[in-house]
Amino acid sequence: MKLISALFLATVFLSAQGERPVWEQPAFSASPQALQQAFSGMEAGSNPVTVLLEEGRFEYDSAGRLTHLYRTIFKVWTKEGASAWAMAEQGWAPWVEDRPVVRARVIGPDGTVHELDPKTVADAPASEASGDVLSDRRIVRAPMPAVEPGSIVEKEIVTRQTGDSPVPGSLCYFHFGFSVPVQHTRVRIRVPDPLPLRFKLHLLPDIAVSDHKEGGVREILFDQGPMKPLEDVPPLLPSDVPGSPYVVFSTAGDWNAVAKA
Repeated sequence: MKLISALFLATVFLSAQGERPVWEQPAFSASPQALQQAFSGMEAGSNPVTVLLEEGRFEYDSAGRLTHLYRTIFKVWTKEGASAWAMAEQGWAPWVEDRPVVRARVIGPDGTVHELDPKTVADAPASEASGDVLSDRRIVRAPMPAVEPGSIVEKEIVTRQTGDSPVPGSLCYFHFGFSVPVQHTRVRIRVPDPLPLRFKLHLLPDIAVSDHKEGGVREILFDQGPMKPLEDVPPLLPSDVPGSPYVVFSTAGDWNAVAKA
């Protein structure tokens, strides 16, 4: 109830100011004051962090190449939260993707804004799961600047596919929720005709789904309201039983096309 009330108050405040809610505004366009106001009235409780927005955007071009944007806005309440949430990271494959672009800003308790310095973004080989398997996969890591209790962090990671995959179509998952409260989650998928797209939702009974076509592009928007912290996944859960909320989607035509490739 506290999460719903805080979200409602933030929406009312921004509407009264003639602005859209911060989760509907482009990344880094909301003022520091608007972000601070969006968190006003919230209580930390026992949570190290509260997430205002988690957003995923998946946009395909006519060749099926994917541009993926991931964005979060959250407030840190404790030293433990500052330590655990002060790093952004993203894996990538150089043979088929550009190096991910990481942007971030940290708004201190006093309103001071600290921008992420691109020079601090590290790029290293990803660890191998097995010594018998070699891969060129890499991972970028970026430390958020000046994160402390009371800080608000906004970060965005963009990954672009540049090469063609040997398998026709792609399979993507977006998992909803964290071990901390999340106020708002949005996932947007855009695909041009005639690229196929199928999706399935798991453990998201209250999510709002908008699916429409315009100008030869199909756009699907998944809009999820406040979520409580996720519970631990039960041990020995069968692999075909979902352990947490997620949406899965694919642009593969059918199994015959995949098998042929």
